[in-house]
Amino acid sequence: AAQSFRLALEIEPGNTDTLIKLGNVLRDVGFERLNTPDGNAEPNGDAEPPWDEALECADQVLSQESANTAALGLKTAALVGLDRHREWKDLSNFDNLIQLQTMTAPDGYDDLTAYNEAMLRHCFDEPTMIEQRYEQSLSGGKRIYNLHILTRNRLFRPLLEFMDDSIERYRDGHPADNSHPFLTRSPKKHDKDVWGSILEGEGYLRSHNHPQGWLSA
Repeated sequence: AAQSFRLALEIEPGNTDTLIKLGNVLRDVGFERLNTPDGNAEPNGDAEPPWDEALECADQVLSQESANTAALGLKTAALVGLDRHREWKDLSNFDNLIQLQTMTAPDGYDDLTAYNEAMLRHCFDEPTMIEQRYEQSLSGGKRIYNLHILTRNRLFRPLLEFMDDSIERYRDGHPADNSHPFLTRSPKKHDKDVWGSILEGEGYLRSHNHPQGWLSA
């Protein structure tokens, strides 16, 4: 797969989608290599570390789109793979970029546990709930999409309103700032994409990001 993407870049150098796809393949090879017994040889027998090329892919995308979240996620993985933890820490910058928001229980509910249980019951009964495909982020579970369109449903309205308020607070607290690539973009308007995940048995969520999104909660 990696070689196919390299060939595609020879035809169309600098294509951001292709660079991200190549970088993600190299990232997966790097993580798989960490799980091999000797930690050195890649499955294809190539001992050359993939992280430098993965980092180059990310940097090429960021040179064109400084706030590209897919490239930022790829770069954080590559920096960890290269043991460049100081740069990883500066880029991730959890203390500044992660913001805690506390929701109070909506009217009619004793506490947030009761409210969460009510939403869970609704999701269990939602006829649009589907099995999650293996290649998606959820493995071993079901998902309910488009919860953000349920604004007419009184049950979800407090959560959606809280999300809108939280986004505004985050935007106010993180104005456009060229000192960090993520903060170079501060959208004036936003849409929401809200879904619910129900794990089954030993189900789990894979490590992933949302390349089309600005904030995730």
